[in-house]
This record gives sequence, C-alpha cells and structure tokens, in this order.
Amino acid sequence: MLKHVRRGAALILSMAMFIQLGIGNNYITFANEYSQTPEQTQEESGTTTPETTGEVPEESSDDSTGTQESTEPAPETGNNEGTVPDNVAASTLVVQFVNEDKTNIDVNQYPDKEIALTGLDVNDPYQLVFNDHQINTEIEGYTLSKIVDANDAQKEYPLTTIEQGYVDITLSQNITKLQLVYTKNPEPAQQPENNQTEIDSQQPSEEQEESSEEDGQQEEQTKEDTETVKEETESEEVSMPEQVLSAVASDGATITIMAPEGSVPENSTVVAEPVENDSIAQSIEDALNEEDKTLNEYKAYDITILDKDGNEIQPEKDVQVSITGVSVSGEEKAVFHIDDSNKVEKVSDTSVGQTTLFNAESFSIYVVAGLNEGISERTISTSTKEIRVGESIRLRTDQMPSPYDHKWTISDASAPINNQVVSLSNESRDGVTVTGKTEGVVTVTHEWKSNLFRWRKKGSETIRVTGVVEGNNQSYTVYVYSLIPGKDIDSGEAPDLIWNGMGKGTVTRVLSPNSYANASIIPSGTYTYTPPATYPNIEVKGKTYTYDQEGTTINTYSIEIIRLVTAGGANPGNNGYNDSVEEHIPTFHLDTRIVLHDEERMQVGFHIKAPGQNEFVVDEETNRYYDVGTSESDITKPDVEENVTLADGTQWKFDGWYKNEGCTMLANFDGTLTQNQDYYGKYVQVGEYKVQYNDGNELYNFGDGTENPEIVNINDGYVVKGSDAIHDQSNKHILVGWITEEGLKGFGFGNGNIVINKKALYDQVLESSHFRAFGETYKDNVKNGETINLYAIWHWKALFKLK
Repeated sequence: MLKHVRRGAALILSMAMFIQLGIGNNYITFANEYSQTPEQTQEESGTTTPETTGEVPEESSDDSTGTQESTEPAPETGNNEGTVPDNVAASTLVVQFVNEDKTNIDVNQYPDKEIALTGLDVNDPYQLVFNDHQINTEIEGYTLSKIVDANDAQKEYPLTTIEQGYVDITLSQNITKLQLVYTKNPEPAQQPENNQTEIDSQQPSEEQEESSEEDGQQEEQTKEDTETVKEETESEEVSMPEQVLSAVASDGATITIMAPEGSVPENSTVVAEPVENDSIAQSIEDALNEEDKTLNEYKAYDITILDKDGNEIQPEKDVQVSITGVSVSGEEKAVFHIDDSNKVEKVSDTSVGQTTLFNAESFSIYVVAGLNEGISERTISTSTKEIRVGESIRLRTDQMPSPYDHKWTISDASAPINNQVVSLSNESRDGVTVTGKTEGVVTVTHEWKSNLFRWRKKGSETIRVTGVVEGNNQSYTVYVYSLIPGKDIDSGEAPDLIWNGMGKGTVTRVLSPNSYANASIIPSGTYTYTPPATYPNIEVKGKTYTYDQEGTTINTYSIEIIRLVTAGGANPGNNGYNDSVEEHIPTFHLDTRIVLHDEERMQVGFHIKAPGQNEFVVDEETNRYYDVGTSESDITKPDVEENVTLADGTQWKFDGWYKNEGCTMLANFDGTLTQNQDYYGKYVQVGEYKVQYNDGNELYNFGDGTENPEIVNINDGYVVKGSDAIHDQSNKHILVGWITEEGLKGFGFGNGNIVINKKALYDQVLESSHFRAFGETYKDNVKNGETINLYAIWHWKALFKLK
C-alpha cells in the first residue's frame, strides 16, 4: 500500500514539473536551439536541480538565457588574404571525406576526389551531384552532417538538397577544397539481461519496497528502453521481395534486372552507363586469343545496384539480366564480365535480336561483344610459310565490314630500309597481297582501331622470302614476244596477229610456272632475265632491222620489257619464229616493245596516267613509226575522254600532253620529228571545295574581313588561317589552332566551344593528325563540292604562357 501511495505522489510531482517546463518559454527555446537535456543546461549555467519538495518554483523573469538577439556585429566571413580576383579560372574541385575533427575518415577507402572543371571561374556557382561522383551520405557508421569550404572555414552550405542528391556551392579558389563532414553514428542501446530482471521482479526485497521514487522511475525507463531496442531489432529485418529493376543508359540501351525473392532489398534501384576504353577491349582480346577468335565490335556497360539509401550493393542470389537495344557486328555474339580486378569471365547468354539475356551473381562491367573466327590465314597452302622472290600471296583476316580503321604493317629488321623483304598491296579490312622482293624474314601484322583507341594488334604471320627453293635451283624457259607496232595489247585479237616471236630466253629467282595462277604478272625487279643468244631480224614497212640493245647503230632495234607473265602454252608469233607449246602446259611469256633506231623513221609512243592512278601506261595502239621530218600535227594521238567521273564521285579532266614524264614541257605539236619521241598525258581532278572555320556551333568571325568559308581549288591544299594573337571576348583564352570534324568526335569534345585547361590534353591534341596549325598547308582527301569543317581550339591564357 505504501508503495502505491508513494508512486501516486511522484506522479503528481512529475505533472507539476511538466506544467512548469511547458510554460518556461526561455527554457524551451534553449532546448530546441541546442538539443541538450535539462540536466546539461543546468550544469553549464551553474544552477542546481531543485529538491523534490512538492513545491513548484516561481517562474523566472530573467530573459538572459532566451532568444534575445545579440547587439554585437556579425563576424566577417572568409579570409581577406585569400580573396581571389575576378576572371581567374577555377580548374579543380577537391572533395574531402573528413571526421568532425577534420581528419580523413579512411584515406584508403575514401581518398580525396579531384573533379576537373572546364570553362568556370572563381566565384562561379557549381552544383555537385552526388551520384555523378559516387558520393554517399551514409558510409560505414558515419552520416553526412555538414558541408564546408576548406578554403574558407566560415562558409558552410545547407543540407536542404541532400535528399535530392546534390549541393549548390560557390567556387572560391582556382583549386577549391570542399569538406564533407561526417558524424559517427551512436552505438545501439544495450538490452538488459531478461533473466535477472525477471528474478528481481518475482522476489522484491523490503529495501526495493522502500526505494526512492527516482529509482522507480529509472526502473520504468529501463523497461521502456528494453522494449525500444526490441522494436528496433525487429525493424532491422530487411524485406527482399521479388522485383524488377530497370534503367536506360545514355546510349539508349535498356538494362533490366529480374531479382527473385531474397536477392536485393525492397526499393532498390539500378544504374547503368556505357563504358569505352582501351583496357576493356584489350582484356576481351586477350581472353579471345585462347579461342582463336577476334573482337570485331563491343558495347560495355558499368551496371550498379543501389539500395534505398543510395549505397552500392551486390545481390544475395543470382539475378537475371537483359540488355536491350544493343547491336554489335560479328559472326557470333558473346557476353563477358570484367570485375574490379580486371578479371574477364565469359558468361553464358541467350541472344534474340537486339536483346541479350544472362544470369549474374555480382555487378561491375558487362560487355556484349561481336566476335569473328580466326586471326590471319593464308589463301595458298604451304607448311613452310615461305615464298620466293617475286611470288605474291594473299593474307586474309576474314573480317566482316566494321566501322574501325585497319592497317597492315611490316616488321623488317633483316633488310635495309630501302630494300624491304616484301611489299604490300591491295590492302583492305579483310586482306593484303604480299610480294617477295629480297631474301629475308618478316612479320606482316594486321591492326585496327577506332577514333578513341590506339592501334591494336589483330593478327600476324611470319613470312620467309627465299631466292631459291631447295631442290629447285634451276632456270625456266621464257618465250619472248614483241608487240607489232600499231597493235593493241588488249585488242582481243588472236595472239599471232599482234605479237612477233622473238626467241626463247631464261628467267631465274622465280618458282616454276605451274606455281602461279594463269596470267599472273611477276613484278619487275624480282626476277633475272637472260635474253636469247640471238634475236631475229624484224621487218617494218618493208625495211629490215637487226637487234642492237644499245641503239648506237642506224637501222637497228632495241627491246623495252613490258611485263613477265604466266600463260598456257606458247605460239609461234606473227613471224613464226617461236616454238609452239600446248595450251595446257604452264609457261612464262616476256612481252616487249620494239624501239627502232633509224635516220628515216622515228618511233612515237604515248603514255597515259589514268584518273586516280599514279603510274603511266603506254598506249600500244598509237605506238607507231613515222618518217623523219613528219609534222607533229600529223601524229595519231590516243582518243581520250576530256572529262571522267569515277565511281567514287570524283571528277577528272585531261590535262593535255607533255614531252616529259614530269609533265612540265607542254607538247604543242607544232614541230617536226627528228628523233624518237614519247608523249605523256595525265588527268587532274576538277572542282572546288570549301574550308569552314567554326567556334562551337557558330561560324567563326575573324573580325578582319577574312573570307569564311574559303573556296579552294580541288587540286590545291588550303593554308590554315588564324594566329595565337586571337583572344576570346573574355580575354581569358587564346586561340591555339583548329581541329577537324574527325578529331572533334575522336576526343569527345561535343558540339560546344572547345576550351582546354589541362596540359596533357593540350599536348595530345597538338600531336594529333587531326590538328591544323596556323599557316600550314594541308591537302585533305576531299571531293568536288564538299566542305572541310575546322573547329576552334581555345586554351586558358595563363597556362598557355607557361608551356
């Protein structure tokens, strides 16, 4: 009974104190402002707790502890010594993760983040978006409590936008340091031992009956704390229902995760972004080398699952993943997982159209790749991988068409630079023709790259070029023929109507004729020709000529070799001089042109360089002989088209005839023939193109009347305009040059103004083949009517002066 009476009195006293505290306006204000207990307040102010006498103390009228506004002037914020003048570029934002004592939380797990800034100045506003830089408000027992400017300790930013995932700041220095201050979370309350509590409640002692009211209240509070801890423990059980998470990457691909029950917490989300860099492609290629396959094209995505608080998590169970809207070219498709240690694992997948399905147990980077079989294979069969001097073979990579650039290179350490072992021709994405030139060993390598990548090895093959194949050290018979003057080598007439037989010689440093395909041309300089012991006399317009290779004697002829070619059999020729060989027997033919040395007859030849070609070719039909003194105006010239349009759309015009191969001595055909004469004609490309100078999306205005765009003749190069004396309107940046449209895409500059504030990037741009320097002349591959777009490259003036 006594116990209940005491408890009733204590309850009445507590209510009285509650009423006093409720009307104690000063105290309530103080408590709200500092979030302290009444006991802490009294201790700090030097007062003591009134004794429990049942009397209510009188209300104090002193307002000194209330919310009275201070009359003291507010302290100045910032540091005058650190004030930064206007128009100073802000280059970097450094984000630091610190404790309340401003020391780093964990320098290994949470190092400072350096964020490069472009086009911003000191005192400019900046929005720091947490997800863009993997910043979490909760990290391993800490909670973000405030954000301050390390350069200015008085500058603190409000946390009102944290839930939206960002904070708005002001850039205070060239290198602004922002400190994210985290407060350590309190330790959870300890749950009392239930057994002892139960025993104490079942066996109350007489001392407990007579305990003070404060002890009774403590007992009640302990019970409430115990129940609170129990409720918190029960609430920590995370719900993991079956759910579907989906995200759309910036390239339009949709990533969907089908998570079964028990795999990820409720209200989780997924984020995914495309990734493209050298290390990913190289890692995939290294893995494919073991399968004898090559990477043709790929799309990679960094996939991350976040819980409701934005923390990165991994699933507790395997989940199913689909990537939709991704198309890669190749003979087959595969999925690879690259973990944080760069380990590559091929994932079992199912692909239907542009959707790829696979199971995943953890998330980082996943790659959808298009693959091709094989690396580099030869089209001719030889176990020794040897070719002879003069032999040509075709190497193939079996590559499908792709957007990447390709190149073939020769490793030629065994021969001088000007005497390579092999030559390459007819290069393409899927093959190259290799021709042996001198004895030696080389490696022919196929490489590829995209605009952003470095050159990357695709496949290679070692080739040994030999002068003589062992066991086959012999010469081969070659049937020599000369073109009858006035006949066309490609006329289609029977061979005996256009060729004279000139006898049989020999050739060495070649394979046997049956080693080549019919009509194969053996490159000049790769074989050794030994002429017949004698050449026959030939008759031209009733006059007989004897052979004299030096041409020092009148009424003689010499021979100019046109080509060494393989054929089926041999014919006697128009003069019946050569032997006949059955057509099914492979042979060598040496086709030649006759050059007469005569005081009465002059030989005339016309050589034409066709549109888009680099070599002159003799026109056999107009290779004729004329009497000395013949007027040049009476010479029969080849029929040429004045204007030609090729399949690639380029337009060409015949440039006329010249008396020398360099095409510097114009042939007017107003003289007479006094000696043998060769004429040379070529085509030149016609039309115009434009060179347009841009600054971002706008046409650049030079301000001095400079023509923009500039119109240039299609055969001429353009001289780059501008100088580093040009500044922008803010006078903070200097024009350092221009970059082509291909370079714009390759460096990922986008469509806006290009300002470079980093020395490393500056050097890369200037060393790029896409950079165009002031005053230099460039001849780009361009067609009639096309426009070459160049884009301004600006550099921060202060850094420019330091380079």
